[in-house]
Amino acid sequence: MYDSCSCLRPAAVPRPAARLIAWLRWRLLLWLGLLGGTTPALAQTPAWQLAVGTTSATPPAATATIITISTAVDAAGNVFVTGEFRSILMLGSTQLVSAGSLDVFVTKWSTAARAWAWATRGGGTGDDSGHGIAVSGSNVYVTGNFRSPTAAFAGTTLTNVGLDNVFVAKYTDLGSSVADGWATRAGGSFEDIGEDLAVSGPNVYVTGLLNSPAGGTFAGTTLIPVGGADVFVAKYVDAGSSFSNGWALRAGGTGKDQGLCITVNNSNVYATGSFESALGTFAGTTLTSAGSADIFVAKYADTGSSFTNGWALRAGGTGYDFSRALAVSGSNVYLAGAFRNTATFGPTSLTSAGGDDVCVAKYTDLGSSALPIWAIRDGGSGNEEAQGLAVSGSGVYVTGGFERTPSFGSTTLASKGFDDIFGAGYTDTGPSGAATWATSAGGVDDEGGIDIAVRGSTLSVVGYLYSAQVSFAPLTLANPLALNFFLAQLPTAIPTPIRAMGATSTTLALWPNPVSAGTGVRLQAAVSGPASVEVRDALGRVVRPAQALAVAAGQATGLVPTAGLAPGLYVLHLVTDPVGLSQRLLVK
Repeated sequence: MYDSCSCLRPAAVPRPAARLIAWLRWRLLLWLGLLGGTTPALAQTPAWQLAVGTTSATPPAATATIITISTAVDAAGNVFVTGEFRSILMLGSTQLVSAGSLDVFVTKWSTAARAWAWATRGGGTGDDSGHGIAVSGSNVYVTGNFRSPTAAFAGTTLTNVGLDNVFVAKYTDLGSSVADGWATRAGGSFEDIGEDLAVSGPNVYVTGLLNSPAGGTFAGTTLIPVGGADVFVAKYVDAGSSFSNGWALRAGGTGKDQGLCITVNNSNVYATGSFESALGTFAGTTLTSAGSADIFVAKYADTGSSFTNGWALRAGGTGYDFSRALAVSGSNVYLAGAFRNTATFGPTSLTSAGGDDVCVAKYTDLGSSALPIWAIRDGGSGNEEAQGLAVSGSGVYVTGGFERTPSFGSTTLASKGFDDIFGAGYTDTGPSGAATWATSAGGVDDEGGIDIAVRGSTLSVVGYLYSAQVSFAPLTLANPLALNFFLAQLPTAIPTPIRAMGATSTTLALWPNPVSAGTGVRLQAAVSGPASVEVRDALGRVVRPAQALAVAAGQATGLVPTAGLAPGLYVLHLVTDPVGLSQRLLVK
């Protein structure tokens, strides 16, 4: 680290002159920053605030393989990750050793401690993978597949009856450690894979691939595919230290169809993925594919011990099109994925600029039917794919991988090597949507974003990396392995340019301001619900994590510590629902 202004100082400045320069600099900031003057606008791209990976105790490090598949965030902002690893995986002080080829890992990143809090493994002697993770309170649920003849998850040993079977496991987060809950298997004699799961209360919903020709058992129900592979959706009910079966369904046609993502809103269950069948039936609706593979999104209603069909829609064209990500907010349903050539999303037609392009689409759930609202493409002449999606308010956030120089709205990204990671923010205005920012990370080799989660004003992105050094500007992450996973974080919005912020705020008051380093700053703001405050530097990086404020009679109050903050200009960001407030703070 270095002082960003050190390059402006002569090598030997007399001490009195140095004091004078510092005083003049402070006065300039005071006049320009607090009395309504203008300063140059900040770069219109969020800066990465965190980038962490793993290390391996195995020599040589290249023998270890670690891939992250899915992430989830709890109410406190802690991040949970699952995936697969080979050999030895080090997460903080915890060392996991695979029992065979590939094992499943589940880990928690503590936002408060900024460290891995715990990690656990599951599996057996074969290839076992974690694909989906969900969190509800202190309960952590994971799904995936296991090829081992027997595999242990959450303290339960499961027996495989085929090539690949589905597992669903529950763990309990104890803060700095983890406890086993329960686990169950599903599937048949061939290849069945759990891709994703979602939770609502005690209800756990799983989707994936049903590929056992003679059928397989899911949540106590036998499902038989009608073709090469079908989609399954299964419900389990968490009873604490055990579970009970709910219901299960299959969907698709005579080709290869797979459920890739699932989400739930109250009793409404939504699934998306791809279908290669010429005709595929989803939620009682028969969809016709326009090409090699199309996108489906389907709604089911959970009635307790059974389900009812809702609606289903297709999107796509003559190329291979898929949706890997799904999110629901109220009656709004969002999906993200990739398409080739020309694809239709309701009345909207999108044309790829080359190879695969990113697609993001919004639908409105009308109950027994759905209405396509808007669809957006982003990309360039290479291949770009959206893998993860998160929604908060009017913000829609996507991660994935890209080649070359794709455009996201008015932002053009440039790959540093082969494939790079992208994060992009979209704004849903209701009848339309648009990309408002995009940023990237990468090195000289291949990297990609796989999943994204949002909590408050922070986005958590997970994915994979091959390069020995990966830039998450302004951070750099060293990778000692041939294939590793990463966890990185971004703010949900572009840092507000200093010149765009008023000198005072009628709804957010800070005093004293300016403040001497080490002195607490008092805050008061009018709010309509729970509120917290975080401190960001001039690049938009969080330097003080969000702290909850006391709220009474519509007023939020608190004391923000400044100990450890270097002199300079900061932004206090008040996180509220549905909007946030910001105010500048000068530390002298």
